[in-house]
Amino acid sequence: MKKEVCPLYIFSLPRSGSTLLQRILTAHQNISTSPETWFLLPIMYMFRDSGVKAEFGYSKFRKGFKEFKDVVDSSNSNYKRNLKNFVVNTYTNASDMDAKYFLDKTPRYSIIADEIIDNISNAKFIFLWRNPLSIASSMIESWGNGKWNLYKYQIDLYSGMNNLIRTYKNNKGSDNILSINYEDLVLHPRNTLEKIFYFLDLEFEESIFNDFKNINFKGKMGDQVGTMKYSSISKDSLNNWVKTFNTPIRKAWVKKYLNTLNENDLDLIGYKKSNIIDRLFSTRSIINRYMFSDLFYISIGYYRNKIINKLLKN
Repeated sequence: MKKEVCPLYIFSLPRSGSTLLQRILTAHQNISTSPETWFLLPIMYMFRDSGVKAEFGYSKFRKGFKEFKDVVDSSNSNYKRNLKNFVVNTYTNASDMDAKYFLDKTPRYSIIADEIIDNISNAKFIFLWRNPLSIASSMIESWGNGKWNLYKYQIDLYSGMNNLIRTYKNNKGSDNILSINYEDLVLHPRNTLEKIFYFLDLEFEESIFNDFKNINFKGKMGDQVGTMKYSSISKDSLNNWVKTFNTPIRKAWVKKYLNTLNENDLDLIGYKKSNIIDRLFSTRSIINRYMFSDLFYISIGYYRNKIINKLLKN
């Protein structure tokens, strides 16, 4: 019979290096995983009054579910305990026999990180941060071949980022939470990984540096680009964002985006807004072939997301 595993979560935005970290950690014999489960999103959204469209009528479901839950468990303690048991049992069934942890790396968990921490007690949580402009740059270069596509990832860049920071601020004193930066992972991999394995109470294994290259996840979910790209721990991509945003239109977007992020919050997770702005605007702007398409897609994305947000609130 399998021993019950401990849930382990990587909370991050897409293109933050979470696939690299997931592959490295699961090279350890005591950590099992699956590419991206998306498992907890519908479960945690049961606690929310909006944000979901469903054929059965989500608002009526919420009223019925809340009334039912209040009747059978007014204190909410039994419900939370049963929910945690269900989640842990599911992870255990998906784990190897010698696993102590099941690692769930689903970047969209950024919007439900607070609910996960509240309901899955005694789990371990790793907050993985990366320069927000490096994240956006990687989305453009990896998923858009250099063309503007950030309107597709508004949830991640805005709601996801701000919710992750808020969740971390509210829980950062916990022994079950560890904060690391992608830049530290690639610049100082040994020190960063030793810190992570100490946090997990697992022995750091030197062989992980070679073994993670052979980790291939089953299934089509997850970051296929990252899986193919990360055959080594490399710092080569750290400054790519400067080139990606080095046009007048894209620099204007950067200014507007950074204004949505609190300066103290960025300091808390290891980034100085002034340094990011100085670095980008100290480089001479260029005019590239995407100027007109950037204008078009930035405008389309603005109105597209206003419509989506309005629909989800109704």
